Amino acid sequence: MSSKAQWARAGQRGFTLIEALAALAISAVIITATVSLIHGVAKNFDRGTRGVDAADGLMLAVERLASDFASARLVAWMTANGPAVAFKGEPADGAKPARITFVGSRATGDGARSDEVVTFSVERADGVTRLVRRRAAWPGTDMPVDRLS
Repeated sequence: MSSKAQWARAGQRGFTLIEALAALAISAVIITATVSLIHGVAKNFDRGTRGVDAADGLMLAVERLASDFASARLVAWMTANGPAVAFKGEPADGAKPARITFVGSRATGDGARSDEVVTFSVERADGVTRLVRRRAAWPGTDMPVDRLS
């Protein structure tokens, strides 16, 4: 075989510069599309998990409200004006938020139950309206219902 024939065959085995550049351009397009797809999936996944977290928080709040209202007790005692109950509702009045206060029962760490004063108020701050839950130990019927807050 002559050296000229070998040179002709050797040129046929490799890629030309144009072919290599075309392959590089196609690879770059595929890699860019893949990265864009992965970025979009990750962004939507994050958005979806935030939505699930918000829904879980809402369900927890609803369960807490149901538990608090289910534990509400009718506590009566005598006052100077006659019998009273430890349950009070106040409408919103200017800067004062709407509020509900009642005596509920809660479980303590040792499995016993004790009474507590639970207050729900609708408060607005920085353009956001929130339902705020506060609780405190209830000292008993010695505390007038007017002092519950």
